[in-house]
Amino acid sequence: MALLEARDIVKTYPGVRALDHVDFTIERAQIHALVGMNGAGKSTLVKIIAGVEKPDHGSIFLEGQPLHLSHARDASQYGIVVVHQERTLIRHLSVAENILLGIEPSQLGIINNQLLRQRARELLESLGISDLDIDADVEKLGAGKQQLVDIARALRTSPKVIVLDEPTASLSAGETEHLFDTLRQFKERDVGIIFVSHHLDEVFEIADHITILRDGKVVSTGAITAYKPEDVPRLIVGHEIAETTSDYVDATGKSVLLEVQHLWGEGFYDVSLKVHAGEVVGLAGVVGAGRTELLESLVGYRDVRSGTILIKGEPKRIRTPQQAIRNGLILVPEKRMEKGLLMRLDVLENLTVACLPHHSPGGIVSERGLRQTASDIVKRLGIVTPSLRTNIGNLSGGNKQKVVFGKWLAASADVQGKIFLLDEPTEGIDVGARAEMWNIIRRLAAQGAGVVVATSDLEELMVLADRIYIMRAGRVVCSGRRPDFTQETVLQHMLGATESVAA
Repeated sequence: MALLEARDIVKTYPGVRALDHVDFTIERAQIHALVGMNGAGKSTLVKIIAGVEKPDHGSIFLEGQPLHLSHARDASQYGIVVVHQERTLIRHLSVAENILLGIEPSQLGIINNQLLRQRARELLESLGISDLDIDADVEKLGAGKQQLVDIARALRTSPKVIVLDEPTASLSAGETEHLFDTLRQFKERDVGIIFVSHHLDEVFEIADHITILRDGKVVSTGAITAYKPEDVPRLIVGHEIAETTSDYVDATGKSVLLEVQHLWGEGFYDVSLKVHAGEVVGLAGVVGAGRTELLESLVGYRDVRSGTILIKGEPKRIRTPQQAIRNGLILVPEKRMEKGLLMRLDVLENLTVACLPHHSPGGIVSERGLRQTASDIVKRLGIVTPSLRTNIGNLSGGNKQKVVFGKWLAASADVQGKIFLLDEPTEGIDVGARAEMWNIIRRLAAQGAGVVVATSDLEELMVLADRIYIMRAGRVVCSGRRPDFTQETVLQHMLGATESVAA
């Protein structure tokens, strides 16, 4: 009898079927890897097993008995513990308080802090974690340490099933090995472990079994010994990987607009790269690779711990996005709803918010000038909107993305010499809008801008990039000219399915 079984699971969100009649089984004393590209359905399946989401169809069984999960608490009561990809910590509480949250030792309703600290320390020691200050506030810890606290909290009980969604994304190599040792200990206690990961080297090191999801369907499942590391990427993306490319631009003889030398920060380590005028640099990687953290550090959203940033050959210390903009460094963020758009405002206001100083001589705003600028951008980018006064929330995803992009074009009278950092620029938009965005990006480079495109879309990478840097676990593991890569070799480096590491 299987320990945990998901049968015929279907889950649909508006416009997309996230899981399409998925069957998934885990046995006692088994580490079962769940792999697939972004959007394959991995996290949705995890949320259903955890009771966070309800399936539209299908059932979950634990030791042969059907489970009716309406809340995450229900899953934990049955011995199913989950470490989600997103942190679930209370940031202002200490490490010890987070680990024992909800099960604090107390007498007459008063928490025994000495016993709480002792139990937290014992749990961490049992997991091989000795360098965490149990009294430190979680918000003061780095991402890797926070991940360890999250894992420790999940493993504080005696679980039957442990679900880990990208658990090593923020961990160092040493921390990852500690985690793997702990998982092997739980396996010896007949615990079933679901290990969700993009990192195939880790999958082949720790897993007994593997299930591969693609577009919400199980495309392959079996013992890990039945697979070769080089075969799994083909199963993840489909057996035939169509090669789509565009004309390659060799800009290495042109001026270097941006150079990063041995940059270290939260989520990335010892990164070096160059961006020339007139070229598109592709930054490839999966979740947890450190691409977003790197881009946000370049424009002052995050701190840089060490290393050098040179803009047009001059060293710069950029501490705020405003400083970045003054130096011609512009980020178009991945989370455009949170960081790129003002959702209560209209198209005109969103397009012109970054160029207000240019249209406010003597402190008086020129409505006519703003309207002309916005109209020019709408025409230039092909933004489809009923009017400039339409609320931004009423536009399609593709047109919202064009507005984010257009805002910075409006603020840049001349794009030559500017550096655009685009984080997943076409995520969530339709095929037609994606092609339009590609043309816009290519035109920017042709006009003398330097463009960095961080993307997990292999086709997008091969269409846009002139040079490619591949990141994995916070480091650049390979780089080179786009003609030297295929989608398959890029994917192998992204997933750790090749032993070749270059810089």
